[in-house]
Amino acid sequence: MEKWRIPDMTDNNQIKPSSYELTPEELDNIEKLKKSICLHRWTQPCIQIDSGHSRMCCRTFGANSDQNEILQKKSEVFLNSQFDQDRRSEMLKGIRDQDCNQCWRLEDQGITSPRKGLDEFLMYYQYTVGYKKDELLKKLATNDPELHKAHSPFMLEISLGNLCNLSCIYCNEDFSSRWAQEKISVGEVNEKFMRKKVFPTKDIMIEAFWDWMRLEGAHTLKCICFIGGETIITPELFEILNKFYELFKQDDIQTKRQHKIVIQIVTNLNIPEPQFDLFLQQIDKLTEYFRFEILISMESVEEKAEYIRNGLSWKLFDKNIHRIFTFQNGNPNYQLGFIMTYNLLSLTSTRAFLEYVYQLYKKYKHAIYLGKNLLAHPTYLAVQNLDQSYVRYIDEALDFLNSIPEINSFDFNKDITWTGYIHFLEDLKNSLQKNMQFDSEQQKIFSEWTVKNDSRTGKNFKETFPEYTDYLV
Repeated sequence: MEKWRIPDMTDNNQIKPSSYELTPEELDNIEKLKKSICLHRWTQPCIQIDSGHSRMCCRTFGANSDQNEILQKKSEVFLNSQFDQDRRSEMLKGIRDQDCNQCWRLEDQGITSPRKGLDEFLMYYQYTVGYKKDELLKKLATNDPELHKAHSPFMLEISLGNLCNLSCIYCNEDFSSRWAQEKISVGEVNEKFMRKKVFPTKDIMIEAFWDWMRLEGAHTLKCICFIGGETIITPELFEILNKFYELFKQDDIQTKRQHKIVIQIVTNLNIPEPQFDLFLQQIDKLTEYFRFEILISMESVEEKAEYIRNGLSWKLFDKNIHRIFTFQNGNPNYQLGFIMTYNLLSLTSTRAFLEYVYQLYKKYKHAIYLGKNLLAHPTYLAVQNLDQSYVRYIDEALDFLNSIPEINSFDFNKDITWTGYIHFLEDLKNSLQKNMQFDSEQQKIFSEWTVKNDSRTGKNFKETFPEYTDYLV
């Protein structure tokens, strides 16, 4: 997984020293920006095909460019809107902008965030531009405007829209049409409000995006990630994939590319058989130029999974899991993994879920990627609201992981994702151990939410999660 990562150039003999000495003030600036800089702001563009909204990094909200800026900058606006250049400048000044609050909040709680810091930034610029390390440090220390612009990103995220067959507890109407329908039916939102989510600049922004893809993206991208809604049931998925196929097969692009581009598809796998059959047939036709990574959204098992992901049939999910592992059958054009949205309710079934995934590995003998995604919103569903008494569930999961004979094997880990998950859980454990009591405000909101959610879904929280009885107020 994640083969597009920048190679480690720390000890590259080709990077020779030069004469860019830093003043004491500039050294101080470097220390400040270590706490604020994040490579994602330069290298992870995202585009929402349904609305025309774009941003840098999937964890930010961003801000859409107006018509004048799009028409003036054309394809350049996709990576280098004024908003994004301003945020990069702030990062180089040591400013923690609120657009990145998800990561700042985790770091303030002692948990490692997804932020890619100074070391990754240095490697990226040395690799893509060829700067010497001390020359680059000088530019960083002086907030050189040249560094406010991004180029040659490695990963692109495409949001296909909110068409979805689930209404997961931590999601909302922006990312799930099922959530939208449920909220419209009870008057919480209206259809006119949902229609306003499409930006008036959509058409020219999408045009700028495709221009950028032809001019730069097709030559530099290592990975394109599709998210939803639910990707597999969204018709636009294969419309765009076929458009990419026609683009990437062009001779001038193929001659410059050394490897197939990675296509990541994030799916809940709650897909009826006819649609799932069609999906498998379609992606198999595209492997001449693409290598697929199917990232399955799941973090719990059985009835707890069905509660967290309302609308899920665990029986159908489990059937599709085994179908796709059988379909993969050692084919190097396919990699499989799980993207876990680690939340308050999934905590207590962490071990059971990891045991489920490990059994898949034992049956199919193929490395399985484990993605780490700690829920930030809504805050009442965040694990960090619990106290130290819930650490025992993390200990159970750690005991299981440490008992796996293959845990340190490269073939088992691939991108060190299983041992990396141990570090993730240890971080979370250390954070919870500091909590002598529950967050009473979030506890109250959560308790009220369980009543409302049971009424909405017809489920029974107390029967499904008896281990949280003491948490309810």
